[in-house]
Amino acid sequence: MDRQPNRDASRGRVCLRLFQVFFLASSLTFAGGLAMLPLIRRDLVERFRLVSDDDMTEAVTLSQTLPGIIALNCALYVGKRVAGWPGALLAALGTLLPAVAAMLAAVALVSRLPDAPWVRGLLQGLRVAAAALILSMAVQLGRKVLVHPVFLGVAALAFVLVAFFGVSVLPVVLGSGLASLLYFRFRPRSFPGRKSGEA
Repeated sequence: MDRQPNRDASRGRVCLRLFQVFFLASSLTFAGGLAMLPLIRRDLVERFRLVSDDDMTEAVTLSQTLPGIIALNCALYVGKRVAGWPGALLAALGTLLPAVAAMLAAVALVSRLPDAPWVRGLLQGLRVAAAALILSMAVQLGRKVLVHPVFLGVAALAFVLVAFFGVSVLPVVLGSGLASLLYFRFRPRSFPGRKSGEA
C-alpha cells in the first residue's frame, strides 16, 4: 500500500516528461514530423533515457509506415509503451498543441506578410534546416537497420522506385516488407543476430 503513491507519482512525472519532450520538439521544429524525430530521439534516448535506442528505432519505423501524422504516431506509440494510455494522451497533446496554435497564427498572419525577398529568404532557410534534420534522422535510422545486404538492396530499390519512377509509397512499403519476409523465411540462418544452430 505504501508503494502505490510513489509509483503513481513516478508515472505522473514520466507522463509530464513525455509531454515536455513532444511539446518542445513540436514547438521548435518546422517541416513536420520527420524533422521532429531527431530532437525527439535525442531527448527520449540520450537525455532522459525513457526508451532504448532499439525501441526508438521501432517507433520511428512504425510511425513512418502506418497511416497518419508521423509525429503523432510516434507520440502515441512511445507514450503508451513508457507510461500506458495516460502517457500516450499527454505525448499526443504535447505534439498537437503547438501545431494547432502555430497553424491558427499562420492563418491569421499569412495574408499580412509582404511578398518581400526577406520573407522568401526566411522560408527558404527554414526548408534547408528541415531538410538537414530529415537527413540526419535518415542517417541515424540507416545505421541501425541497414545491417544486412538484403536490407541494403531493398532500401536502394525502394529509393529508386519512389525518387525516380514516382511509384506510390504504399506498394513500395508492402513490397519491401514482403521481400524481406520471404527471404528470411527461406534463409532464416542469415538473419542478423541469429545464433548458429538456432531453429
